[in-house]
Amino acid sequence: DKAVETYSSLIEQFPHEPLVAQAHLNLARTYLSMKRDQDAARLYQKVVETYPTTAWAQYAQAQLRKLMRK
Repeated sequence: DKAVETYSSLIEQFPHEPLVAQAHLNLARTYLSMKRDQDAARLYQKVVETYPTTAWAQYAQAQLRKLMRK
């Protein structure tokens, strides 16, 4: 829960920082570890839509595919 709070706070405080996508991915991984797959999928989708031509988006898309197979 503390990790969710920390990442969420970083995303809120610094929405235009270059590494905010990484914070979204870290938060998504935290949600996965908490068995909150829908929350993780929502964040992965946001990364794909917001940063479509980045390696972060490619990673997020791969994670979305894994979630769909569950």
